[in-house]
Amino acid sequence: MELRQLRAFVQVAETGSVTAASRVLKCSQPGLSQRIQALERSLDCELILREPSGTRLTDAGTAVLPLAMALIAVGLAGLTLVGLLVLPGTRPAGAATSTRVMATERVTAADL
Repeated sequence: MELRQLRAFVQVAETGSVTAASRVLKCSQPGLSQRIQALERSLDCELILREPSGTRLTDAGTAVLPLAMALIAVGLAGLTLVGLLVLPGTRPAGAATSTRVMATERVTAADL
């Protein structure tokens, strides 16, 4: 599970549309759909029902939504904390501008 997958899911839930969510997140519709499908595979459940008139959450999607929003908030808070710890002008030239999260995933503000 990746934060960008959670963000894609939350955005589709909020907008009710993969098209609208992809515009907000500035990514392609197929890319956004792939993120959501990967999240659904990792959770082993369907989160969103895709219908001709848009999307709606499944019961599992409704249950996961507040948790996904909380995880995104924690990720953003972590990036903010790192930003405060690495004061402007103190980062060595060429140093990475992203942060390791649980030593398995690189996260930048764009992922949130």
